Amino acid sequence: MPGKVIGETLNLGYAGTPARMSDCVIAPYAYAATNTGNIAYGEPVAYDAANNGVRKLTSTDTAAAIVGFAVRKLGQPKSDDNNGWYYAPGEVVDVLLRGSMSVSVLSGTYAARGQVYACNGKYADRAAGTITGTDDTTNKDTLAVPGAVFSTGHVDDNGVAEITLTSRIV
Repeated sequence: MPGKVIGETLNLGYAGTPARMSDCVIAPYAYAATNTGNIAYGEPVAYDAANNGVRKLTSTDTAAAIVGFAVRKLGQPKSDDNNGWYYAPGEVVDVLLRGSMSVSVLSGTYAARGQVYACNGKYADRAAGTITGTDDTTNKDTLAVPGAVFSTGHVDDNGVAEITLTSRIV
């Protein structure tokens, strides 16, 4: 059957979108109204013991603080031209604890089954929660996310890659 080729590869989806749903474990956590900053879809989140919920990563966090990744919610999300799609303080955040999802990544080299690193925002050149496939041994601002690997070595044209949390972090 004749047809047209639109592209050579398919996009990997939108940041924060779960993939391979049968293996996903997602749980809701509170994001206290007293916290500051928005949690972007697909961003790693840290456990907030003071509020029994989650919060954004900070420059003093270690990898042990990370509990999962913010999942894109259903319904009408908030949109901000400067900040993209996000959860605001005071909302309930759906967090991927195990399974696969699409995330926005920094440019670079990514390997299938390679370690996922999250920047903790210690340096201004990379925001807290940014995902990369390279450990920054110079600035030491990357955290190896426990049990998180890149599903493939492919990053699509929109800077999205698929990651897998092989076991629950919590």
